[in-house]
Amino acid sequence: SAAARIAVRDWTAISLDEYKRNLAEWFQDIEMTDNNGGLSYSPLNWLINATQRDKKPGEKQKADLNSKTRIGTILWNAAIKGRSYKIPLEILQDVLNRIWKKDGFSQERAALIKLVINRNTNKNMKSTLDESNTSVAYLCGRLFAVIESMQWKAMGNVNSGVKDRFFTAAASQPAYVFGLLLTKNVTIYQRKIGGYLAKELNGIVGEISKNGSSPHRFSTIEQGEFALGYYFQRNHKKEDETTDNINS
Repeated sequence: SAAARIAVRDWTAISLDEYKRNLAEWFQDIEMTDNNGGLSYSPLNWLINATQRDKKPGEKQKADLNSKTRIGTILWNAAIKGRSYKIPLEILQDVLNRIWKKDGFSQERAALIKLVINRNTNKNMKSTLDESNTSVAYLCGRLFAVIESMQWKAMGNVNSGVKDRFFTAAASQPAYVFGLLLTKNVTIYQRKIGGYLAKELNGIVGEISKNGSSPHRFSTIEQGEFALGYYFQRNHKKEDETTDNINS
């Protein structure tokens, strides 16, 4: 009665070559370009923690152990079993909820968003800013980042910036929010900063216009694309800034 007992709950039977190929695909899907231009790969536990609420200063972390265990199992299987193993969209929603609720938009969260999109669609999201990506959701994310930069240039640090007021709404109701930002906010910023980022703004707006206009709603996958477009645009380093007029 005192003998040790082992319960096997799951197993995977694959060849060594398939295992190596699946791991290579895993690292491709979580690959991110860091601020120095190098490639970075988030450890599994960092990706799991990306779905959890950030710890506040002086606060004891109260992680949802059941949630972490479940998500860890899913991600482990995704790494071992390859791209045929679909990652539930609820994990993407968990990460987005953390971002919408103003937890940090970290590299790990961006990597997890990229992973889930690549595993659930035929898209191939890149590890850095992809200016050839014509997805309206991705473009809207980039556009929001440009508008935020314009506000900072025009007004500096403010108590309630454009991100605080509109970021979550822009990811879910883009048509209304961007209509407001482009007709009112951008006009105000341009009076103070002239043509700063005007070429970038016009280029993105032009690409969105080729697809008609911003939709009224984004799906969960599209919200993930929006978040990635924003993240990469905000972290993209340009060698010089444009001074083209916004109306050109």
